[in-house]
This record gives sequence, C-alpha cells and structure tokens, in this order.
Amino acid sequence: MNGKATVRTRPHDRRAQILRTAAGLFHERGYHGVGVDEIAAAVGVSGPALYKHFRGKHDLLWHAIDSGMARFESVTADGLEELLDAMVALALERRELGVLWQRESRNLNEPERAEFRHRLRRNAERNAELLRRARPELGERDALLLSWGITALVSSPSHHRAAPDGYPALLRAMVSAVARSTSLIAAPPVPVPEEAQTTRASRREAILAAATRLFGRNGFAAVSNDDIGAATGVTGPTVYKHFASKTEILITALNRGGEALQLALDRALAHAPDRAGALSAVVASYADFAAGHPDLIGVLITEVTHLPPEERHANRRKQHRYVAEWTRLLRAERPELSEPEALALVHGALTLINDLVRLPVTRSRAHLNDELAGLALDVLRSGGTARAGAERETADRPRDTTRRSA
Repeated sequence: MNGKATVRTRPHDRRAQILRTAAGLFHERGYHGVGVDEIAAAVGVSGPALYKHFRGKHDLLWHAIDSGMARFESVTADGLEELLDAMVALALERRELGVLWQRESRNLNEPERAEFRHRLRRNAERNAELLRRARPELGERDALLLSWGITALVSSPSHHRAAPDGYPALLRAMVSAVARSTSLIAAPPVPVPEEAQTTRASRREAILAAATRLFGRNGFAAVSNDDIGAATGVTGPTVYKHFASKTEILITALNRGGEALQLALDRALAHAPDRAGALSAVVASYADFAAGHPDLIGVLITEVTHLPPEERHANRRKQHRYVAEWTRLLRAERPELSEPEALALVHGALTLINDLVRLPVTRSRAHLNDELAGLALDVLRSGGTARAGAERETADRPRDTTRRSA
C-alpha cells in the first residue's frame, strides 16, 4: 500500500455504452419489457448515474433509433455497388436496428415518429436514385420498391440469430439479387380501395378483426380495450363479454394467423406440380396471405413478446416449424447450401415480404402478390455459388498421390 487513494475514472464512452446496452435490451425484450434500472445494472452504473446522460427510457429509445438512422444517412456512395457494400456492413454492425425501427419506433411520440418516417423515406428515395442511375430502364415507382426491398433485407439480420460462415457475403448477394431483380411487372398503378367497414354478424369476430388491425399498426401496448371497442362500435367493457382480457385477444389473433399460414403451406404443397415447384408454390402462398393480411403479418412478427412465457414459447415453436419447412424445400432445390445458409436466405425472403406488404408504396401495385413472390425467390436463389464452385473445383482437381501422411 502506498497510502495514495485510488481514483476511479469514468469511461470516456459511458454514454455510448449505455446507448448500446439499451438498444440491445430493447431489441431482445421489447421497449416495455425493460426498465431503466435494468439498463443501468447491465452497464454497471446506478440509475441516477444513467440519468446524467439520458432523461429516461424514452430518451434512450429515441437516441438508439436516431443514431442508427444517422449512420445510414451518413453513407456516401458514388455508385450502387458501393452503396450496397456500406449498407450490408452497417446492418451487421448494428444488428438490432431492424427491430428497433419496425417494432419499437411505435413507442416514440408523434413528432419523433413523423421525423423518423420522413428520414427513412428520404433515405429510400436517395437509394432509389442510385438504382435508377445503375438501371436506367427502371421507372420511379419500381426503383423505389426495390429500394425498400433492399432496406428490408438489410434489416433481416435483426430478426434472427443465424450467422453462417460467410454471412456478410451471403447478405450482400441477397441485396444484389433484389437490386438487379427483373421480377417487377410493368403496369400502371391501380386505385387503392378504402378500408371496408363491413358489419360482421359475429361481434366476437368484429372485435378480433379490429384488435388485430390496431395491434398491427400501433402495437399491443399502445392499444386499450376502449380503443378496440370504439373501433368495433361498442363500449370497452363489452369487449370482456367475448374475451377475458386484451392478452386473450392477442393470443387468439396469433393462433389464428399461425394456423392460417400452416393451412396455406399445406395447400401449396398438395397442389405443387412436382418437387421442383414446391418451393415456388409455398413462396407464392405466403406472398398471397401476407398481401391480403398485412396487419396480421405485423402482429405475427412484432407482438409475440407481449405473450405470457408459455404462450410465447409455443408461438415461437410454431414459427420455427414454419421456417423449417421453407428451409427444407430450399435445400432440396439447392443441395449445395448448408443448413445455416439456407436458414439465413429464408429469413431474408420472409422479411422482404413482411416489410413490403406493410408499406403504402405497395398498395397501388397491380401485380403485387406475383412481384413479392418473384423478389423472394430471387433472394432464395442468390448466394452460395462461390462456396459450391470452390468445392467442385477441389473435387475435380487431380489428387497428388506422391505425398502421404506419416
């Protein structure tokens, strides 16, 4: 002991460390599933120490979303390939951003949410300009759709844990497949129909439909039984005559969606002309369902975190089984792919469809279902060839039999 007091210095990047930790926890457990004290404890500071850097949990969420958006806005690229390289690198560096942007941005206040959407749209338009420069044959609407498709794909690592060897190159191949896709169908825009306000004979079904729409657009936590009742034309307490709780409505909606997807998959497989056509049939069935039920798709991919643990695990298992069917079909068509590679491609294709069906830019497209299926198949059939080619080259190379191991 030298008698000198030990002075602990505050890490120079404490603010950035808190922000990274909060973003990771919001991604994993959802904004409403994390408290400020938990974030502070994960960083190794006290709650009051955290408040020296951020005003609270909402402030943390805004800065997590804002900082990620700023990183993408800062990308400068003279050409399309340079842009795609930068977007893929950022997506893998900030893997949590896709979920924060899609699921947790609904917890921002209205001015923040409007600003974020404006910046996201402006970024998509900038990228669409680069697409048109590289592909002059594209019209503005088509270039914008492909730009949003690329944005969806770079957000896909946020929705799964798959990380096969060479994943950066695989993700790069996916975005390139969409950027170079010829799956879009030239057609003038069609009128966008107003939402039907058809009265249902079953009050229970009317409540379920209204709740699904509200959950998909605003998030489960932001919707009250009074909101559901108002959307159905009844009082909030009337909802309890048909469902014991708001959580029961969510469970019913998720179970309904999962069962419908499985039935559509079974139907597609039963009517596929042969094994080679099975994957295309299943992709088309999903595109049809997603385009017809965008709010339910939103609930399926964003609201599972609000279920009780047992229900949440059961729902995740159903989703994993569904994804496993796609993965099996893809590997049957492309046996050179490893299981992790095929899984990553499947997640990319599903995320592409899930994101595009919920965008206003898609609503007036005359052949949306076919275009979604075509783009998803472009993704599924991208990547993997370099590794397969290297393996074939190694297999075809004459063996050197003069050297033997001792």
